[in-house]
Amino acid sequence: MDNYTWTVEQLDAYRKAADPLADAVVSETYQRGSITAVNDLLNRMVRDDIPPPEALPPAARAYFAETTGLPAWTDPDAIKKGEEVFLRYGILSLASLLCASLPECYAMRNGVQVLAITQQLGVHTERRIYQTAQMVINVMAYGGLLPGGRGVRSAQKVRLMHASMRYLLEVDPDGVLERDPDPRSLGALMTRQVWNPAWGRPINQADMAFTLQTFSTVILRSWEALGVVLDPDERAAYYHCWRVVGHVLGVDAALNPPTLDGGLAVYRAVRAHQEGHSPEGVAMTKALADTVAQTLRVPWVSDDAVTLLMRHLLDDDTAALVGVPATSTVGVVAMKGLTSAVWASSRMREGFGDQIPLVHRINACIGERFLERIARLDRGGAGRLFHLPESLRAAWTG
Repeated sequence: MDNYTWTVEQLDAYRKAADPLADAVVSETYQRGSITAVNDLLNRMVRDDIPPPEALPPAARAYFAETTGLPAWTDPDAIKKGEEVFLRYGILSLASLLCASLPECYAMRNGVQVLAITQQLGVHTERRIYQTAQMVINVMAYGGLLPGGRGVRSAQKVRLMHASMRYLLEVDPDGVLERDPDPRSLGALMTRQVWNPAWGRPINQADMAFTLQTFSTVILRSWEALGVVLDPDERAAYYHCWRVVGHVLGVDAALNPPTLDGGLAVYRAVRAHQEGHSPEGVAMTKALADTVAQTLRVPWVSDDAVTLLMRHLLDDDTAALVGVPATSTVGVVAMKGLTSAVWASSRMREGFGDQIPLVHRINACIGERFLERIARLDRGGAGRLFHLPESLRAAWTG
């Protein structure tokens, strides 16, 4: 096994490193039109599924053309296998994303600061759920990671959004080229935020690498905790899909290793370097739990079920850092029963719960409710419906 290790000095350096390619696009856009141009670019990335090339600044058009291709090491067979895994367990993937991946990010005392700032500026928890879930579906649905696929385009957009936010948070408001930008715009609001350099650069390489692992290794860990049985090739394939995404997102190759063991090492190293309690992390975790419970509103599942699932998927240290309360003995027993049912369903390998009526009904009910609710969320722009390929809709709603 490869020995993946990073020194404290190396991790400190990654906190000061960003994304030169995407940053250059935003810098050129700013030079051409100041805050308004960057704000327009940021809004277009949020609102439009496929940014019309003719409506983008020249630098952004060149960026999309340059970053569409996939790396030479991309394995199409592994991607196909990863997509098949997601077809079976996508609902559990989204549940794990909300109850494990996002709280893991909130346990990073410095990385959480960008998320807290954007939430204060109106990027509400519901919209964050929408955007995150949509990206995962775009990536993992069939064809998402083909050149020009929805998953590739989503990663390209997120990368440019990150660069826009980074630029706006770091720009000196006293040196803004534009005399009177719209004071209500996201760009103008972000330039007025006070960014503490002690947090590292906004959305730096270390934070991007850690977040990437919450979409891959943390999801795999959560599936295992929920009773899902995958063979080593399936686990490696799912990890490979997100490694491809990491490349498109601009994650440094040294922080985007080729093996699952390497990804776990990145997660553990950055986690040990940055984990810590923060008021922002606690507040965002509570807002997340409340919003997920309100969004699903499954009739026979109490709001406490979200907290129970978080507690089951997070280790005790992480749960304490983000303020997830302990669960009752009854809740623990109920969770063990559910994971046993998932395990039995997973062993049958036909389709999630198809041959176990209770598991099938739980999966279908939650799937239907999730899709019904999330399709209504305000996107903050065009208000288009949540995009879900028919293959996933059929698999998840029974």
